[in-house]
Amino acid sequence: MIVSDSHRWPLLINVGHNDEPISSPIAMMRQITIDVAGILVSLSLALLLFLTGLVGMPAVRAANPAPDPAQITLAPNFRGTMDLNRRMTVLLDPGQRRTLYSVLNGNEGAFSAAPRNGINLGYQRVAVWTRFYLRSARDDQELVLWITPSFTDQIDVFVADSKHNPAAGDFIRYSFGDNRPIPSDGQSSLGYAVRLNVGKDAPTTIYIRAASTDSSLNLSASLYPAGDHVAHTVTGSLLAGLWFGGMAVLLCIQIVFFYYRRQKVYLLIAAATFGAMLVYLGNMGLSRFLLFPQGGIGNDIFMGSAMWFGMLTSSLCAREILDLPGRRPVVSRAFLCGAGFAVIGICFALAHKTIEIGSVGQFILLGFAALAVAQSLREAAEGGSKERLTAAAYLVLVVGLVATIAQRTAFIPLPSWVAHGYALSSLIHTLLLTAALVVQLRAAEAAHRDMERQALGAARAAERRATTMVEERTRELVAAKQIAEDALRAELQSQEQQVRFLEVISHQYRTPLATIRSNVDSLELGLSSADRASRQRIERIRRGISRLVETLELNLTRSRVQGNNFIAEKSPTLLASLVAATGNRARDLLQGPPIQVNIDPESWQAQANVDADMLALAILNLLENAAKYAKIGDDTPIMLNFFCRGSSAVIEVADHGIGIPKDALPTIRMRSVRAANARTIEGSGLGLSLVSRITQTLGGSLNIESKETVGTTVTIILELIPHRPN
Repeated sequence: MIVSDSHRWPLLINVGHNDEPISSPIAMMRQITIDVAGILVSLSLALLLFLTGLVGMPAVRAANPAPDPAQITLAPNFRGTMDLNRRMTVLLDPGQRRTLYSVLNGNEGAFSAAPRNGINLGYQRVAVWTRFYLRSARDDQELVLWITPSFTDQIDVFVADSKHNPAAGDFIRYSFGDNRPIPSDGQSSLGYAVRLNVGKDAPTTIYIRAASTDSSLNLSASLYPAGDHVAHTVTGSLLAGLWFGGMAVLLCIQIVFFYYRRQKVYLLIAAATFGAMLVYLGNMGLSRFLLFPQGGIGNDIFMGSAMWFGMLTSSLCAREILDLPGRRPVVSRAFLCGAGFAVIGICFALAHKTIEIGSVGQFILLGFAALAVAQSLREAAEGGSKERLTAAAYLVLVVGLVATIAQRTAFIPLPSWVAHGYALSSLIHTLLLTAALVVQLRAAEAAHRDMERQALGAARAAERRATTMVEERTRELVAAKQIAEDALRAELQSQEQQVRFLEVISHQYRTPLATIRSNVDSLELGLSSADRASRQRIERIRRGISRLVETLELNLTRSRVQGNNFIAEKSPTLLASLVAATGNRARDLLQGPPIQVNIDPESWQAQANVDADMLALAILNLLENAAKYAKIGDDTPIMLNFFCRGSSAVIEVADHGIGIPKDALPTIRMRSVRAANARTIEGSGLGLSLVSRITQTLGGSLNIESKETVGTTVTIILELIPHRPN
């Protein structure tokens, strides 16, 4: 069987576009029918091309002996390159047991003319012999016999210079092939070179044996002057370098696309491109020279694995790019089957058994190529530039594939260089697909720019609306500010009027109260010492007058502190004396539980820089709260404690009243805030707020500890004036 000279698989990738979902059952059945028909047509075309390559095989194996062996006479001063593929005579060796001796003696049969361009037996574990007779028309000539491909497993070249009817011992043997070490002749590179000395008197006889163990069996030969060897080698290496360089550039572009777009399709395209590079790394002989210079089965395993890996990545890539799962489920399953077969092929390759299923790969290759072309043409009919570029890419790929197969099978007489048509078409195919990606990206960028322009227009409109709203809100805020300032001004005026009112009331009450006090004193002087009941009544009148005067003074002080002149007039103050005096004042003013004053004896000389009136007012407020919120019928004393702790003075008021709920403690110091359990008791919620404000003004701190139904302890902490010993 004759197949192509390499494991060359196409990059089955495409750039599709979004279709509307198929919702109607009839439309869905129609689409499935079209997909199945497309698959069958593609497989039929592939099978037809595949069978075409088998047409000439019986001629190769036929035992029709040529009347004369291949005689080649070289013109004087031969120049250029002679293709020897059409001049080959072939002798098959299915068991790979024939030797040069048996071939020379004619014991194994006669050579037959091969109607093919070179030897292309595909995946068969056989050997084949071919021979040439070279003679110069005039002078001796130095020539080079160039043999490709380098991935053929075993190649033996036997050369007998200028001798009629040479025997086996007259031949010089040259051993090549990727199962053997790289030749050390200094001439072989991507192919194998044998230097010949062709004379005019007797022909130079050449026998070539090629054998396969686990790869495709292919052999091509050409002849050129020895002086052209360097140019020939450099040209071949340069073309290989250009191909790999172009593919590497396209691979980098695809990776850049993936880096910026982060879409799986770009990564799969890059993987498919890399798979094609791996395939041609083996087909062009680079893997044999770079990775497996010592020979062995390594290159066979590498090439087989690369072939199936290329098919795997290409199938998955095509399925992803064309969005087949959602739009073409039947075709999607076909590509999945191809990917599954590729996985099986990789397993065979790793087991060094590629030859067992390699022939089937030719059929699958053509089938997927035809299916990809059909799908891309369908997309091109419905799409734009991107889809047309994709269809062109697949058409170029299939043309290169068919040209390569046609040249190798001699179905159409084509020159040898056409065998590399698939390599060129793969490069153009990848280039066109990359161009399709560029078109897609440019379309996406254009859409993005349109969206940006629309977003910018919307943003500007929103900015204008926001500016209008800000102007409106600013005007509203200015009006609200004016209202607030007017209200604050009215509040301050009200507070000033309240203070002046209380000052007037205090002044007006003092004169009559002083008169009452004077008359009471006069009455007491006129009483006898035995009239104790009247004297007690007069004492109660004095205490009432004192309490009324104290109440007036306390309210006047509160009004001043709560007004707009909240400025502390600090001076060194003996805190113990102030606490004791405030406690005594509270006893006269407040009704309820008794007040017990406890002063640490060592703290009588403690001083702090405070406003005495403000601090006294704060203590009175705390004692008033303790008396107001005491439990009904509870005579437990209210404790007013004073002591020093380090450099701080501590004034503590503790009661056993109703306490403060836990959830009210964080806000209890705020103005007009009252706990839920105190709302039935008369009050304004200003006491603790005033104490907190006074403490902060005096540079101290206020701590409140309370537990509902148990009691409250409020602590004022002030900084002491450092004691200076005399």
